[in-house]
Amino acid sequence: MGGAYRSDQLLQYSSAKHKAMRWYRSIFYHFLDITTTNSFILYKEVCLSQQKKPMTHRAFIVELSAELCDNPVHTAPARAPAARLPVSIADVQAVSSSQRATTGRRRCEHFHIQGRRMMWPFVSYQG
Repeated sequence: MGGAYRSDQLLQYSSAKHKAMRWYRSIFYHFLDITTTNSFILYKEVCLSQQKKPMTHRAFIVELSAELCDNPVHTAPARAPAARLPVSIADVQAVSSSQRATTGRRRCEHFHIQGRRMMWPFVSYQG
């Protein structure tokens, strides 16, 4: 007595409750919640009987909705390879100091006091 069913707990965790003007829409969403929760419970029982590790509830709902919509779940895109760094278009030393745009730029005070420059990996500094 006083206990909650597991399906009620799962319904509280992730529910598709919508405030609907029509009563039949509210009932439809409630039935949709119940069917997804019951299918997750059955899925977990099948996985445990086959000694497989089941998905989480959220992952199961995402996979189920993707299958019902006939749209596969897309994974995150792979990170760009490290070789795609910007390439310098001009040699810094070849440009005369009068043509460099340095008058309006601000410098980092910390490195300016120490007399150091910020080194960029895509610009070739010499000297």
